[in-house]
Amino acid sequence: TIVMAAGTTPTQIFSFWLVVVSALAAWESKIGMPSLREVVEARMADLFEVRDTIESRENLIAGGGLSGLAELVRLPSMWAPDADFAQARELMRSVVGVDET
Repeated sequence: TIVMAAGTTPTQIFSFWLVVVSALAAWESKIGMPSLREVVEARMADLFEVRDTIESRENLIAGGGLSGLAELVRLPSMWAPDADFAQARELMRSVVGVDET
């Protein structure tokens, strides 16, 4: 059902995935609220399942133009004091296909 919900056209697949990762980001911002802890954990678990299903299907990754983008979204915050910019640069190079040799 998740695969069918993602759609069949590139725009449908990309949009469905983007809504899911956007919802994850929105719920993630509420993790520190004790009164919402159970709700946040439940919603995020559901959304992780949907995201992981989409990202585990090569036909959806390719069909939605998600190659590389899914990895970029999973990078840790570059605003963090201990951010690993080397990791981000390497991933960006691999996504855009820059070969420095």
